[in-house]
Amino acid sequence: MSIVKPVLKEIAKEIGVDINNGNGNSKTTRALGNDIIGQLTH
Repeated sequence: MSIVKPVLKEIAKEIGVDINNGNGNSKTTRALGNDIIGQLTH
């Protein structure tokens, strides 16, 4: 099993998705992935 979150963080940086939630904490892997998919589909 591979670790996905570091890869998602790199993708997020490249496409301008914030890796932190509204409270300033790191987003969960699921939330980060969802935001990345949302950005890519809009």
